[in-house]
Amino acid sequence: MVMERRIVRFALLAMFCFYLAAEGGPFEDGVKFFNEKNYPKAIEELQKVSDDRNTNLLISYYLGISLYYQKNNKESSSNLKYYLLNVPPEDVQKIRDALTVFFTIQRTERAWEELVQMGNLYAEKIAGRKSFGNLGSLIENNLVSAYSTLGGQSFSRSEYKEAKELYLKALSLNPQNTGVIERVAACDYSLGLYDEAVKNFIVLLESESKNWRLLTSGAYFLNEIRKPDDDFIAGLAGKNPPASGILSGYRYFKKGDYEKAFAAVKKPEEDYKAGGEIVYEMIGRMKESSIDAVRVYLFFIREYPLSTRNEYVVSRILVLSRGGRNESQTRAELTGLIKRKIQECTAAEKLPGLEKLLAIVEFDNPGESEELYRGRLAAFAEIVRKYPESDTTRNIMFEMARIHADRIAP
Repeated sequence: MVMERRIVRFALLAMFCFYLAAEGGPFEDGVKFFNEKNYPKAIEELQKVSDDRNTNLLISYYLGISLYYQKNNKESSSNLKYYLLNVPPEDVQKIRDALTVFFTIQRTERAWEELVQMGNLYAEKIAGRKSFGNLGSLIENNLVSAYSTLGGQSFSRSEYKEAKELYLKALSLNPQNTGVIERVAACDYSLGLYDEAVKNFIVLLESESKNWRLLTSGAYFLNEIRKPDDDFIAGLAGKNPPASGILSGYRYFKKGDYEKAFAAVKKPEEDYKAGGEIVYEMIGRMKESSIDAVRVYLFFIREYPLSTRNEYVVSRILVLSRGGRNESQTRAELTGLIKRKIQECTAAEKLPGLEKLLAIVEFDNPGESEELYRGRLAAFAEIVRKYPESDTTRNIMFEMARIHADRIAP
């Protein structure tokens, strides 16, 4: 009897274990592998039951995210789209995860229309549902990004009306987005709607505090539309001092008072720790023909001798002065300026860059003389010897190799 009872118990236990095993399957195994972050195995198991996704939407959810982590964006997007279109808005976390990955894929693939379609659908689905918490912010941020990108594409095609409509959709979702405000104003400017443009540019200049590029854009266009008077600039200084400085800088540039222009922008440069980038951007927005470009670039070298833009600035000075009656004077002034900055420089790691500038000026070679190229090579070699570990040295060595290959006769 005892033996029989043991046999019965063993049989029952075996049946129970078989039952547990039967309860498992490709879906359960796929989820297990998913939770272990073993995505290739998760995909392998979940694909066995992919035909059952009508009755188990979680198959598409787990499969879609696993495929994403295996860099299969196309199939991942397809599965997540199926899940999102069919799942009832109940499991907040899974919907958030699915939307996050879906939006990421659409941004990566630049499928902005797909993003907009899904974003608007879910904005309607969760409207008024407090349980979805900050999911609304996720959707809005992605829609703003999509509308702004589509607006930018239309703007680049000079389709300013269509661009404005797209930017306004973005602005309706985030009315405080100064980047979009600037784009709406730029559209109005391009459409000749100057009064509307001025209103938005003023809003931008009064409210933007982090992005100096937006301030340079707003100040430029506002100066183009109308000349802000002293009272306006003083009032702006009380609300947003950097914007006031940049606006003053543009005004002085237009007057040809470059000393005051650079002085006006000095404080914004310091506030943003921009190292000359603000005034460089401002100069870039103006046509060289509308300013004394050589004089402005010389001011730039004087004020920002360690800027990463200086090789371009020096090359422009050399090109613009070449063949002119003041060429020798300009080159001498530029050479003297760089030499003074080398003497004044206290940051040893910046010296190679300044010495390279000097070599470029002293051995400028518009006529492609081999002697001048050899002179530049010798100057570069001396910099390499003095500063073997600097980043500038690595760049110089590449340029030396190129000069040898392209310019020096074998």
